[in-house]
Amino acid sequence: MNVLHLQLTGNPGGIASLCYSVAKNSSNNNYMYFLFEGGTVEQLMKKNGIPTHISYADKHFWRKSKKELIEYCKQNKIEVIINHSNSPIACSHVLALKKKIPNITVISYLHSNVEDLLNSLKRKIILKPYVKRVQRKSKKIVAISKSVKESATRLLGLNNHDVTVVYNGVECKEFSKFRTEKKSEKLELVFVGRLFKQKGVDILVEAISKLPSDLPIELVVVGRGPDQEKLEEYSNELGLSDVIKFLGLRMDVPELLSKAHFFVHPAIWEEGFGITLIEAMSEGIPCVAFEKGAIPEIIDNDRNGLIVKEVSSDALAIAIEKCYMIIKGNEYQRMSNNAYETSLKFDIKKMVEQLEKLY
Repeated sequence: MNVLHLQLTGNPGGIASLCYSVAKNSSNNNYMYFLFEGGTVEQLMKKNGIPTHISYADKHFWRKSKKELIEYCKQNKIEVIINHSNSPIACSHVLALKKKIPNITVISYLHSNVEDLLNSLKRKIILKPYVKRVQRKSKKIVAISKSVKESATRLLGLNNHDVTVVYNGVECKEFSKFRTEKKSEKLELVFVGRLFKQKGVDILVEAISKLPSDLPIELVVVGRGPDQEKLEEYSNELGLSDVIKFLGLRMDVPELLSKAHFFVHPAIWEEGFGITLIEAMSEGIPCVAFEKGAIPEIIDNDRNGLIVKEVSSDALAIAIEKCYMIIKGNEYQRMSNNAYETSLKFDIKKMVEQLEKLY
C-alpha cells in the first residue's frame, strides 16, 4: 500500500521523527511530503531510501501547491494520506486532494490537545472549521493519547467512537543500546525539546536557582527555539552558567540521554503525549514532569519518575531535590528498571501495527 505522510517541515521534531520511525518499521510504501521545507530528518529519510518531496509552498497562496500535491499523489498512486498537521494550509490541501481523488483514504492525526490547538479566538474562528471539515472526510481520526481524545470529543464535538487512541512509538532498541550505569556523584539532569514558552524551561531554570548551593547538579538543555537566547541570558543572570549547558540542536540525543540520571520535562501546556519521555525511559532514565495533559498516562509517580502537581518553580525545585536523594539512596535502580519496562509498552512496532490496522 502506498501511504503519504503530510507534514509541514522535515526539521528535527516529534512529528518528523515519528514519521521516520514509522516508515522504517512499516511493510507499506511510505512517502514523506513536506509543505514548507526539508531539514535534517528529511535528509535522513532520503539517505535511507524513503521517498521525500518538498513543496516549498507559499504560506498565503496555495493554488499551485495544492495542484502539486494532487499530481504527486496521482503519479505515485497514493492510496492513503495521513495528515499530521491541523494547520489551515495542510487541511486545505487535504480537502483539495480528496475532492480530486475521492477514493483516497484520509487519516487525520491529532498530535496535541485541542485546548492548545485552539488557544486563541483567531485560531477558533479560522482553524476550527478547517479541522472539522477534514475530520468529516477522514476514515479515521487518531489521537496520540487518552487526554487528546478527551479534548477532541469535548471541544470538537466528535463522538467517542470516532477517535482512536494510538500512542506514539519509539524505536526502543535504538535508545536502549546506550543504557549505562550512572556513576557520576553529581545529579545529572537533561531536557530535550523545542525552546518556547509552553515547554516551561524558564521555570526549570528558576527551579535550579532555588536549590541549595551545595547540591551538586548539572542540567543539559538540548534543542532550539524562539526562547533559546532569552533562556541563556536568564540562566547567566541567575549565575548558573556553570550549571546549565545549552547545547542547541543535536542529532546524538540517545548518547546525551544516556549520561543523565533524570529527564526533566517541565511543559506547562496540556501535553498531548511527550515522546521524549519514552525515549528517556527506554534508556532507563526516570522522568520528572508537571501533571499536565497525557503525562499521567506515562509517568507513574514514584515508580518510573515523579509527577509535580503544582506548576511552579518552587514545587519543581522540591522534586529535583528528591531526585538527588533518590540517586544517593537505594531507590534509583528500581525506578530506572521500571522506566525501561514502561518504554516497552510504547515500542514503535506496536504503534505501527495499530496504525496500519486503521487503513
